[in-house]
Amino acid sequence: MFKTLLKSRFTAWGVSMFAGNKKGKTRTKGATIALAIMFCVLVLFLIFSLSIMFYGIAELSLYTGEVYAMLTIASIVAVALCIVGSIFATKTQIFDSKDNEFLLSMPIPPNYIFLSRLVLLLLVNYGLEALVMLPAIIIHAVIIGFSPIGAIFAFLIFILIPFFTLSLSALCAWGVSIIASKIKNKTLVTTVLFVVIMTVYLLGCGSLGVLFGSFEEGTVSFAGLKNTAIFYWMASAASLGNYLNFIIFALICIALALSTYLLLNHFFISIITTHKGAPVAKIKSKEEKVNSVKTALFKKEIRRFFTSSAYILNAGIGNLLGVLFSVILALNSQEFLQIAQSEPVISKLIPVFVLLVSMFFFSMNIVSAPSISLENNNLWILQSAPIRARDVLMAKVKTHITISTPCALVGTLILVISYKIDALVSVLILLANLSLVVFTAFFGMLLGLKFPKFDWLNENVAVKQGFAVFGALMGGMLWSVILIAVAFLFTVLVNIILAAITVIILNLIMCLPIYLYFNGKAEKTFKLLKQ
Repeated sequence: MFKTLLKSRFTAWGVSMFAGNKKGKTRTKGATIALAIMFCVLVLFLIFSLSIMFYGIAELSLYTGEVYAMLTIASIVAVALCIVGSIFATKTQIFDSKDNEFLLSMPIPPNYIFLSRLVLLLLVNYGLEALVMLPAIIIHAVIIGFSPIGAIFAFLIFILIPFFTLSLSALCAWGVSIIASKIKNKTLVTTVLFVVIMTVYLLGCGSLGVLFGSFEEGTVSFAGLKNTAIFYWMASAASLGNYLNFIIFALICIALALSTYLLLNHFFISIITTHKGAPVAKIKSKEEKVNSVKTALFKKEIRRFFTSSAYILNAGIGNLLGVLFSVILALNSQEFLQIAQSEPVISKLIPVFVLLVSMFFFSMNIVSAPSISLENNNLWILQSAPIRARDVLMAKVKTHITISTPCALVGTLILVISYKIDALVSVLILLANLSLVVFTAFFGMLLGLKFPKFDWLNENVAVKQGFAVFGALMGGMLWSVILIAVAFLFTVLVNIILAAITVIILNLIMCLPIYLYFNGKAEKTFKLLKQ
């Protein structure tokens, strides 16, 4: 029974990743290959970035003799990434899954249902951990080396970390579910809690340097990392072969995982069948204001976005990251400006750096990409109504631009002010970012129209998975990288003014054919869409 349930869980995951527009129809081979390539590019980019950082730390730690430093930092990053990356997936899979009550009505032991979900989530944690810990362990083995017992401890630590992170994620997700069940506006509380968690995570990553010792007068020390408790214990176990620290870490992981499983398994039925705390809505009659078709469609899209925490957190994550990283970089602007004063080349490239940060993070917004998929069973209403497809598509594009523009302006203003960029260049950087927002809106809408995903029972699938969502995310990020390369080249050869103007023109040129398509052939494509 458990094997069948587990197989169905993995089958559902596979279908959600590789299904096409209609149920039972797989995605074309070309689309699957393109999706796989983009996924591999993203993974390799993350691994490459982390490897460069770990290599530098490993060299420094070898110089100071504090060989535990790199693995300590890697473990902190890995644990934080696993918790942040899986906490809301854990909440959705365990506590808010649409088929919980259906499965409970069948002759299936509840602990089988609970355990099958945990196994899938455990694999998600292994995947997230591997992005960080595998390059860290390999670099440590090459630069510093492992003793035989240290290598064994490193392997066992890699096995144990996901149990530790999944336990914390499950407990946090349970807490979020309890809070959300007692508040009327669940979207608001889920979004606020996610923002708080992400803020703490990003600010924590940004302040890792406070754990280091002195870097003054040519001396380097990582002594402060010893204060990280469990992270230092697992790193010292692998780096130094410390038996006692490994035993402590292993006992903590096993005890936490076992107690979390027993606790949640005991209350599993009551957790997923209890719905309390939401006040009964009071119906008030009022006169409805008559709106034009375009205004009504736009308001519908705005309401759809702000009444779905999954939509907000997955499609609008770039807004949060962009503003948070702008704040973090602004807090460290003085140190960067001091370096730039002694290096004219760096000083000249500061505006490009600001453009890089803001464009990269705000290109992650994909509000328009899943909007067609989210129509699902309501799609026929739009198709049968006397409404032009152009108006439907442009309302979704306008929603993307309206949601992303304020955060793009705030994040960019924070950076241009903190890095003391002159007025004209600041205005051009703002316009360049806004032009990218417009491009991502049109590009995401194009992919959403061409590759909709209607075979979902939970809206999380529509906003997280599918070629349109992944393609919009990867395409926007890659396009921002191309624009930054162009801006860098023009800044070095001419100046930042010409570079920013070129970026604006390129974005508008890319939008033009999509806009013309929406006004023409998109009408037929939209009418032929089927759930």
